[in-house]
Amino acid sequence: MFAWNYYDAYQNVFPGSLPAYNINKNSSTGNAFEAWKGIITFITLPITAPIFFMLWWELAKAMNRGVGACFACVPSTILLPVFLVWGTWQFWLSWAMAPVWTHFVYLHACEKGGWQITATLQGADYGNEGMPQVGTALVVMEHGNYTMQLQRADTSTSWNYTFYLLESANATPVFSQIYYNVVDNSYAVNGSLDNFILNPNLELSSLGLTLANPQIPFDSNYGPPNANLVKHVNSTETLNVLDTVTTSANDCTSLKVCGMEHPDGDFEIAMGIVLIYQYYYAVSCTTPSSSSD
Repeated sequence: MFAWNYYDAYQNVFPGSLPAYNINKNSSTGNAFEAWKGIITFITLPITAPIFFMLWWELAKAMNRGVGACFACVPSTILLPVFLVWGTWQFWLSWAMAPVWTHFVYLHACEKGGWQITATLQGADYGNEGMPQVGTALVVMEHGNYTMQLQRADTSTSWNYTFYLLESANATPVFSQIYYNVVDNSYAVNGSLDNFILNPNLELSSLGLTLANPQIPFDSNYGPPNANLVKHVNSTETLNVLDTVTTSANDCTSLKVCGMEHPDGDFEIAMGIVLIYQYYYAVSCTTPSSSSD
C-alpha cells in the first residue's frame, strides 16, 4: 500500500518522470491507477485500523494503571482520534506527503547532477493573461544571475513572442534577444531563423538537441511542460542542456529548471520555448473552475 501512495505523490513531485507519464498517459491509465489504489486501500483498512485501535487501547490501559482513570480519561480521549487517523493512513499519506516533498525538491532541484544553472520560470496566471508580458526567467549561476522577460507581440493570438534580457548581475545570456513563432515553430537569433519540432517530441535539430527520453511528451495533458534536453556531440556522446524539474507546491505558475552553460546559447533558446508552454500551463492551472469562482 505504501508503494501506491509513494507513486501517487511521485507523479505530482516529478511530473516529467516516466512513472508520471505511465500513470497519466491517458484517462484509462489514470483511472486504473486510482481504481487499484482505492481497492488496495479498502482491502488493507480492516487490518491497519484495528491494529492502531488496539495500540491506543493498550496505551489507554497503561495510563489508567499509571495515573488512574480520572487523570487518564482526558489524554486517552484526545489520543483516540489521533490513532484512528494513523490507522487510516492509506487515505491521506500521499496527499500529505506530496506538497512537503515538492517543496523540498523545488528548493534543492539542481544541487545534484552537476548542473551549473538553476532557473525559475514564472508564467502569467489567468488573471494576467491579457498582459503583453507573460513570463519571466530568473537564471542563477555560480558567479551571478540574470532575468529574461517573455513578451507577446500580439495579445489577441499569442503566436509571436520576444524573449529578452531584462536585468543582469555579473552574468549575461549568450543571446540577449530571441524571437519565437509558435505557429510555424520557429525561432530567430541575430537575424538567423531556425525551426524547432514539438510533435511528437520537442527537438531543436539545428542545435542537436533532443529529449533524453522521447517517450515522455513535452507538452503533456496533465501538467507543466516536460523537457530533459541533451545535445548530441556524436553518435555515442551527449551533454546535458536543460531539465524541467517541478512546479512550486504553492504556485503552479512557477517551474524550476536546471541547465548547463553552453557557448552556443542552447540553454537560452530552449528555455524560451519551455517558458512559452509554462505560460500556457500557468493560465490553465489558475483558471477558475466556473465563472462564479
